[in-house]
Amino acid sequence: MNFKKGNDLNWNSGDAWQCVIALVVCDFLAVHWLRYGERHSFEFWKWIQTLAGTYFTVAVQGIIYLGLIIYFSKIKHFFVFCQKIGLRRGITLFGWYSACVAVVIAIIDGYGTRRGWTASSLRQDTIGHGFSGIQYLLCLIKTVFIVPFYEEAALRGFLYDAFRGSYRVFPSICLIVCFSGYLHWHSITASLYTFACLAALWTLLCIVKERTGSLWDCLLCHAVYNAVGINLWISSILILILILLLLMRSSYLCRETLGNKETY
Repeated sequence: MNFKKGNDLNWNSGDAWQCVIALVVCDFLAVHWLRYGERHSFEFWKWIQTLAGTYFTVAVQGIIYLGLIIYFSKIKHFFVFCQKIGLRRGITLFGWYSACVAVVIAIIDGYGTRRGWTASSLRQDTIGHGFSGIQYLLCLIKTVFIVPFYEEAALRGFLYDAFRGSYRVFPSICLIVCFSGYLHWHSITASLYTFACLAALWTLLCIVKERTGSLWDCLLCHAVYNAVGINLWISSILILILILLLLMRSSYLCRETLGNKETY
């Protein structure tokens, strides 16, 4: 990838595998700790299903993800770390087109949900079930913004780039898809249709990171996919239109600036 060249802090598959092992171990311990608490305390079991309990588990997971990738990245300077994982690259037109593809994938997944083919259609509850007002808003923020941020920072920001330090594109994408499948094991084992939709999304996200190097592109794709998945497709389309207008305006101003320089 072109954006890696000239950087002395190159990652490789060794860094990625160490981080993957650490993530698996932490995930295993966290899941068993939660199950232990649920089995031995009815109050804890009841609390963990509330909005506060949900945010607690998300916060723990986010801290683990971000903490481990920062540790295994071996980068001590925050701005250098942000640059390496792609946070200092803005949204691109390729990322916008990819977000449109993510919307299509989400619509296909939604069709499967209505037909009873997906993992979510087998559950009785949906996101924000029993919530209202500010609680529902906080639940949406978690689903559309918080979870995609730390997942993309870990999976595409660090792990994919680290695997690409040693492997070609296709093996790197396959490894990320496999690891993502482990993290979403209950969903993909409950429905082959769900696995196909998620695998398509994960592959798309890796292609976006490979093509643009921008983590914001990946975040946009992931966010609109989740938003459409919870029936916010009109809001997602309006936001995509707004982003397209901003990209077009930025491109126009850039061409105008270059034209003025050539005149001088």
